[in-house]
Amino acid sequence: MRALWLAYPLLVHAAIVTEYNGLYAAALVLLLLMSLSGALLRRRPWALATALLGTAGLIWVSLSGLAIYFLYLPPVLMNGFLCVFFAQSLTAGRTPIISFMARKIRGEALPEPLVRYTRRLTAFWSLFFAVMALISILLAIGASDEVWSLFTNFISYLIVAAVFVLEFFLRRLIVPNEAHTSIRDYLRGLAKTDVRDIR
Repeated sequence: MRALWLAYPLLVHAAIVTEYNGLYAAALVLLLLMSLSGALLRRRPWALATALLGTAGLIWVSLSGLAIYFLYLPPVLMNGFLCVFFAQSLTAGRTPIISFMARKIRGEALPEPLVRYTRRLTAFWSLFFAVMALISILLAIGASDEVWSLFTNFISYLIVAAVFVLEFFLRRLIVPNEAHTSIRDYLRGLAKTDVRDIR
């Protein structure tokens, strides 16, 4: 499944560059199947029906020349979802997502300086994803399809990775008196954290 998620941006960019309808159709169908993957693996009849009907519809969309408009949506929706996901955890009575993750990784209650820091970091990521969604919209409206594709399918992921790594090291300067995990343990902890447990 991870290979499919990695293949999707490559397939989208290849479709944009070549303007080949078959690649547009393949990208859209792949996105549909990835969205339904959980239900398909559990052999839900409705998922199979949706996949079959959706595939037929997306092939028609690709042949009609409308595929690019459908491909504009995922980067905006994904970043918009992440923005809301982080922002809603900042509401009263809820635990900020980064605070929850930090507590799970450390296996103990957070000291007050880290409570404040992780709350601010949660707000930062919410704003970050809002900006990324806005950039995706602006590029879709005002830039060439090639530029839009380069940003949404490659550059944006590099920016996220760079900000993630930069924050990891800046944290030691911002809250220097607290114990910090290694980046290896940090990544392992993130992989084991189930955000569905957030309250």
